[in-house]
Amino acid sequence: VTFNGKKLEGTADGSYELDVEPGSYAYVIEAVDHNATRGTVSVSNGETKTLNKKLNPILHQVNVACSPSDAQVYVDDMLYGQAGTLSLPQGTHTMRIEAHGYLFQEKTVAIDNNTSTLTFSLKKNKNVKEIHAVAVTIHNSSDRIFKNGYEIRGWKDGATVMFMPGKYLLTDDWGGKYKLVVKEGSKPMSVEF
Repeated sequence: VTFNGKKLEGTADGSYELDVEPGSYAYVIEAVDHNATRGTVSVSNGETKTLNKKLNPILHQVNVACSPSDAQVYVDDMLYGQAGTLSLPQGTHTMRIEAHGYLFQEKTVAIDNNTSTLTFSLKKNKNVKEIHAVAVTIHNSSDRIFKNGYEIRGWKDGATVMFMPGKYLLTDDWGGKYKLVVKEGSKPMSVEF
């Protein structure tokens, strides 16, 4: 954080407290692999002002090429979607690729301006029989939904998500919970919590 041209000492929780004279001050907030934010803040006599700022990661369009092509892409344990062109965060990350009937592959990748394609080839898991995913429509008024602790990226109220047979704990960002059991051969399901 740079405030009025002076770089501030970092704190463990990312907060800064300053006593300043009344006036207008420029600030810059920067972090590695994130977009900087700049602005000004005006403070009048006796006023206490709080600024809450969240930096967005720098994203790059990356083609994640995979065999099989319907594999799911996780970056630092967060689901980013199906293999293809994805907006991935800049920096060094752990990427995991999963597909039903295949052994998952995980590796450390560095994503920057020069990263255009990442290629993966999964090996068949000979111990897995052919099981089909079940479409589950999730109705919930919160902003985010989590499946067994992992955020379902891009989810919106009423979205349909594919689930392999198994037991899942769905949670939302308001503390709501739903235990979902998906059985082999189930018809499309709808849940609300």
